[in-house]
Amino acid sequence: MALLYDASCTMFASPQLSTQALSAAETSIQAASIGTHYFVDNTTPDFDIPGLGNTQLKKTEDCPAPAPKSDVKWLRLQATAASTSGVKEIYRLNTVGGLAPGSCEGRAVGDVVTVEYEAQYWIYA
Repeated sequence: MALLYDASCTMFASPQLSTQALSAAETSIQAASIGTHYFVDNTTPDFDIPGLGNTQLKKTEDCPAPAPKSDVKWLRLQATAASTSGVKEIYRLNTVGGLAPGSCEGRAVGDVVTVEYEAQYWIYA
């Protein structure tokens, strides 16, 4: 599960900020989480944002991040009929990190692996 924060005012005030710089600017965001992002199953992302509703999506396009050896792909997601929100599309851009480890060495069966990442999500309703 990922927590979502509204950094739109921070980005508007400082459009030169990168996603990595957002974590450094986190104190200026000064906002509580606006929602959560998780997966319903292995392929269905879900965004639950109070005020917008619940949005289940499917991936329609992807492209490698500029640093594909360390950062997860950029995505275009389209809302499905299971959604209860007015959200039509969500884009995941400017990713930092997020790739799963190359092996399970040193881990026991059933261990949970957490992989941190940062991304900008652009939500279109």
